[in-house]
Amino acid sequence: MKITLEQQEMPLLNLKKVQGTITFEGKTPSNQDLKEEIATKTKADLSLIQIQHIYTGYREQTANFTANIYKDQVTKNKFLTKKEKAQVKKDKEEAAKKYKEEKAARKKAEEEAKAAENAPKEE
Repeated sequence: MKITLEQQEMPLLNLKKVQGTITFEGKTPSNQDLKEEIATKTKADLSLIQIQHIYTGYREQTANFTANIYKDQVTKNKFLTKKEKAQVKKDKEEAAKKYKEEKAARKKAEEEAKAAENAPKEE
């Protein structure tokens, strides 16, 4: 896969807008593959890159793409789509539920241990 990039700095939005073309063989590269290529070319953190679009030509092995490289995670979170925000919210809820379950299991184990200590010993 060959990639050519054009970068445009946007200091007020704390991001770089990246546009370019990809030449590839076989199927169109996935968003993750494209992120990795952009990260190696621009030396940016993989988690701060967001692919906006990949436009392929009909029966061509080339595609045009647009992507954003954010300065930090806080800035990236400001520009999340509704679907991405819902996924982040769902992940947080699952993590909180898992934490509560683990906390309840630990508390139950501690109570059982105390009950075992306080129980009369048989000889």
